[in-house]
Amino acid sequence: MVVANAIRLRHRGATAVEFAVASLLFFGLTIGIIEFARWMYVVNAAVEATRFGARVAAVCDKNDATVRDRMRMILPSLADTNIAISYPTSACTNTLCEPVTVSIQNYSLSLLIPLAPLTVPIPSLSTSIPAESLSSASNWLCN
Repeated sequence: MVVANAIRLRHRGATAVEFAVASLLFFGLTIGIIEFARWMYVVNAAVEATRFGARVAAVCDKNDATVRDRMRMILPSLADTNIAISYPTSACTNTLCEPVTVSIQNYSLSLLIPLAPLTVPIPSLSTSIPAESLSSASNWLCN
């Protein structure tokens, strides 16, 4: 009986230590999965923002602020420095229109991991669409 009590006293804190190790692994994995899902969401939103921005840029006036505003509807944390818009150099003809290209560059996501202020870069993304009218006159999308 005395031997059983001595063994029990030696193993007294083992359960707490095992729980601490297991919980660190579990919560670390859970936070990692959540942050990866957030990063994938932001990448997908950035792709959609470039697509929508290119659609708006193809039909609105050159250098119209509406393009950037519409992109911020999808990804609100975009800054003007993250958005680049390239317009065609010549006017459209009946058979050929050069593309309008909208891209997102130098954009990063701040992670929400406790005690670790990290940022993860979002890859540079761009979308090109043939220019159409490049005029905001009576266009509901540009207003």
